[in-house]
This record gives sequence, structure tokens and C-alpha cells, in this order.
Amino acid sequence: MLTDLVIKKAPKKAARYEIKDASRPGLRLVVQPSGAKSFVYRYTFGNEYRKLTLGAYPTMDLKAAIAEHRKTADDLAAGNDPAIAFKKKRGSDVAADDTVTAYVATYKEQRLPKLAESTATYITTELARITDALGNKDIAKVMPNDCQKLIDAAIKRGPSAQRTTWKICKAFFAWAAGRASIDSPCANIGEPSKDNERKRWLKDDEIKVVWAAANAAVGAPGALVKLLLLTGCRRDEICYLRRAEVKADKLEFPESRTKNDEPHTVPITAAIRRVLDTLPKSREYVLTGADAGLGGHSKARAAIKTPGLAHWTYHDLRRSFASGMARLGVPIHVTELCLNHKSGISNKPLVRIYQQHDYEAEVKTAFEKWSAHVESLISDAIMAAA
Repeated sequence: MLTDLVIKKAPKKAARYEIKDASRPGLRLVVQPSGAKSFVYRYTFGNEYRKLTLGAYPTMDLKAAIAEHRKTADDLAAGNDPAIAFKKKRGSDVAADDTVTAYVATYKEQRLPKLAESTATYITTELARITDALGNKDIAKVMPNDCQKLIDAAIKRGPSAQRTTWKICKAFFAWAAGRASIDSPCANIGEPSKDNERKRWLKDDEIKVVWAAANAAVGAPGALVKLLLLTGCRRDEICYLRRAEVKADKLEFPESRTKNDEPHTVPITAAIRRVLDTLPKSREYVLTGADAGLGGHSKARAAIKTPGLAHWTYHDLRRSFASGMARLGVPIHVTELCLNHKSGISNKPLVRIYQQHDYEAEVKTAFEKWSAHVESLISDAIMAAA
């Protein structure tokens, strides 16, 4: 039988274990290897055996656990699933059941609305991979090797993708651990090696080939590649570019649409304007001329056919933009502003606090230089083909 003394003295062991309360069917104390304790209610609903986490000890004491057990048992006796009633009472703070899928759904409800749209998009993609691999598992039964397999499999998409999967797995399971009173299965999984970090950028001859391929592809896929190359923006910033973000002489991205939650402005050069002018002039999203942005990124990328080039990605275009700025003599702090990047000189405490000059003129000049350089490459290619 559970008593305050039994609960207080329950030792941590090498493996997770439970202490039953014989006088209250289904009520148990769960003790994790870390020593964390929580109250759960185990019950059968229909033909399924389920577990509902009532609360973590000592935030929830035995008296409160007994009261909660009584309510959930009454719900079950009335023919209702206690987990549903419990979730309604607690709001979205807990999952409706103990599966990974349920916890992912709750995580998305709580965390994604607070993030920039582009960030929420890639996190949603990673969470889908977690549910595809582990969705039907009880959150408490997910083992470190389950997560490691998921992270290892991501290397097929590249080292950067592997680190992204690692980061999202760590964040999600750390969040879930606090709500399910478990130890995160990712707690001791270290960050994948950066030895193979992608460094690809396109040289001038390669830019000519990619631009020609974008011309051949036409439509949204071709315009996407051109705008990414000319603006240095991240993929989703352009894929979901809204008409309201296109001003007379600049693109204005609100903080909700950028990765670092900082608003970003891109001057519209003549080259950028020419690309924009090829796109439909209707509805909300600029690339598609529709009420939805450009999804299906793999399909769009496949439309840009460059069989003679080594593999390149959309993000390589951003890296090419930054490398091109350096070759044109643009100072690194100006390039960082062009990229809306905060990790270098511009983020040093002394500069961040005291340097308030916005470099608007310098940024505009940098974009003009880069556009002129890209257009010179295109002109050279046309002349050579003539």
C-alpha cells in the first residue's frame, strides 16, 4: 500500500519500477532510474490496456494523487476514457494517451505557434519522422537506441540534416520527459560529428549552369532558385513569400518568418525585380500565385536539372551568396546583415550594444554588387552561346 513514508523512501534502481497501491486498483508510483517519481493510473478501456500519468511527486502528493485516482476511476465506471476527461481538465498540458504520437501532437499545440513559420515548418517535418518511426510506442518505453537509430538514419540526407534530427529529438524528448515523469531517452546522445559539415558553394561557371537550368524549368521552381541566389534568403522565406511582404523597393520579412526571430529587409535590385515580374500577380503567395506557398521542395528541386554538376542544395545557394559577397570585397559584418545572420562580428557584445548604425546604404550597395555580378555571368553565358 502506498503511504507517504513508502513514497519518500522508495529508492532509485538501475531500471524503472512501479509500486502498486493494493487498496486503490490502478494507482501506482513509478520510480525512474534517475530517482524521479510520479503517480500513474493503469486501466483497461475497451480492449486496450492504458496508463495515465496523474502527476509528478512531490508536486503532487499522495493525498492529491488519491483524489485524482478517485475521479479517474469514477470516469471509467461511467464508461468514459479517463485520459480524455483528464486532458480536458488540464488543457493541452498533457497528452491524451502515452503514445509518442500523442505527445508529439501536444508538443506541436504548445510550442509551434510561438515559433517563426519557417522554423515551425522544419520542426514539423522532423516530428513527422519521429512519429513515423516511434509513434505507436509508449513514451516511457522509447529507448536510447531507438533515438540513435533515427538520428543515424538521417545521415542519408546529409550531416546538417543529421544534426537537425538530433536537435529536434533532444528538444522533444526533454520536453516529454518533464510531462511523463521519465528520463529522456536522448539525454546522453551527443551531437553528431561536424567533420563532414557541408561546405559546398557554387563557383561562377556553376552559377551559369544553375541559372540556365532555372530558365529551362520556368515557373515557381525556376524563380525560387533565382531568388535564393540573388537574395541569399533561406528556402522557406522565399517559398512562402507573401504579396504583402513585397514593397516598392524591398522585401520585408517579419520576425515571425525568419529563423532567428529578427525582421529582415532585402533591397529589390533590378535583377530581383525582373524575376518577380515573371510571377503571377494574384492571390497571397508570390511564387505560386495561389493561396498556398511552394511546398513539395524535393519535386521543385528535381525540376532544376543540372546533370553535369556535383550535387547541390538550396542552402548551397545561400552559401554561394555569402562566398560571392566576400569575393566582391563586401565586409563580413555587412554580409551578415545581408544574410540576417547574427553569429559573427555583429553579435559580439560590444558591437551589439554600442554599434547602432543600421548599414542600410552599405547593405543596398552589397546587393547591387552581387546582382550585377550574377547578371554579368548570365550575359557572358548568353554571348558564349550565340
